[in-house]
Amino acid sequence: MYVLENDIPIDFYHYIENQIKLPLIRIFEPIYGNHHKTERALFDGVHTRTIYQPKIASSAGGLSRYAVIRDTCMCCKNVLTKDDHGDLICRKCLPKKKLIYIERKLELNLAEKTYSDLWVQC
Repeated sequence: MYVLENDIPIDFYHYIENQIKLPLIRIFEPIYGNHHKTERALFDGVHTRTIYQPKIASSAGGLSRYAVIRDTCMCCKNVLTKDDHGDLICRKCLPKKKLIYIERKLELNLAEKTYSDLWVQC
């Protein structure tokens, strides 16, 4: 909690080297053979060239603490109220509900087809 509240970056390298590396080597040693082969397979190579370091969430402090996430209408993006009864469309767009769902379904079908075409090419 102290780290999050004070926006201190976490030293991922320290945890990998001092707490995660040796147990993983012990687990995978029967698969790869000796200690050095296992270490090279897990911690050296192309898959280790980029390191992802997540940013500390700004929601830990400042005005972000008071931000509230609200659902919005699928069509006009207006904030939904309690009167909308958990629907994804506001009262104003309700007459166009069927058309909106058909459009979203067509968009989804197109996206799925594009993804599957890309998958087949790989």
